Amino acid sequence: MRKKIGVRALRAALQQHSSDQLIEELIQLYQSFPLVQDYFTAKLSPEAEAELLEKYKKLIRQEFMPNAKNDLPSLTLINIKKAINDYKRISDNFEHLLLLMLYFVEQGADFIHTYGDIDEYFYDSMEAQYESACKLAILHGFANDPVWRERFYHLVKTTSDMGYGFGDTLAHFYHRYFHAGGEDTDN
Repeated sequence: MRKKIGVRALRAALQQHSSDQLIEELIQLYQSFPLVQDYFTAKLSPEAEAELLEKYKKLIRQEFMPNAKNDLPSLTLINIKKAINDYKRISDNFEHLLLLMLYFVEQGADFIHTYGDIDEYFYDSMEAQYESACKLAILHGFANDPVWRERFYHLVKTTSDMGYGFGDTLAHFYHRYFHAGGEDTDN
């Protein structure tokens, strides 16, 4: 496998093209890769951001829904992480990213209430996502908004009786980030 070219080499190669050639290259990328389509949609059409958010929420929701093969949810964590990471790449709307991150944890909590415990690794992933969402809320000023605080706290309440100490971990993060001024009190 060949080594990828660096940004400097890419820049030098692109400078050899005319504006029209570059436009054609961008159009080809846009037509070839759905993630590139989403990226340009987010950048060039901010009013379409809500639709993009719904698209990525649907990708997460599908993992928690029964599939046609065996009537069981797929719960493929890599697909959920990919949806969140792809959204991070295409959008700089931190409020929507926060919604998406919490949506994953909410869907997971709903799934557990409906079907019962899942494996510890999945709990760990939801806990990590919740903590990342807490950090994002602090970093971008959402932590002082009572609506956001309630949404975070609601997850603490609804998970208090779940396995592997899930609710306790969320409560720990909630208190660490929302009651300790957002500072990491364990270090």
